[in-house]
Formats: sequence, structure tokens, C-alpha cells
Amino acid sequence: MLGQQDVVCLMNACAPLPQAILERSIQQHLQDSPGASDAEVIRHVLKHSLPPTMPGTPAWHRRHLQDLQCMVDRWGMPSFFLTLTADELSDTRWPEVKSLDVSLQK
Repeated sequence: MLGQQDVVCLMNACAPLPQAILERSIQQHLQDSPGASDAEVIRHVLKHSLPPTMPGTPAWHRRHLQDLQCMVDRWGMPSFFLTLTADELSDTRWPEVKSLDVSLQK
């Protein structure tokens, strides 16, 4: 059974939601599935009760996947991927990045 400490731990993971909403979701799932383990309850609440505005939640991933699928529908599959990285801190970084840094500091 979920204790108050579990609810507080869940609250820390999703601060924008009021504790009452989380407790109500936990109680509702326990009524619907009386034999559910604590891990199953937490997994269910995380999956179905958290808003898509909270990064990293399943709802957030679903929303971003739907956005990506809409882009593919509209413009087609991407044919070119470009990934750029630059080491901002070490002395071995690219000279172009270093000169850009110097010019931006002026």
C-alpha cells in the first residue's frame, strides 16, 4: 500500500500538480485494481495523471511524437541530418568557436 512518503516522493517528481490530484489518482487506481503493487500504481499515475507540459513524462513524449509525425506528414521524411557539437570549455576547441567567442565578448 502506498504511504504518505510515497505520495510526497511522487509530489516532488511533479511539483506543478496539487497533492490532492495525485492522491485522488492513486486512490482511484487502487479501487480499480485492488491487487496492484506500489510500482504499478506509481507507473499508472505517472503515465496517466501528469500533464504533457512536464518534460520527460509519457504525455510529454506522446505530444512530441505526435508533433514529429505531423511534420513528417507535411514535409516528408528527413533526408539529411546534421549534428554539430563544440567544446566550449577546453583549450582544444575549434578555432572558429574561439574567435566567435572573442568577437562576442567585445
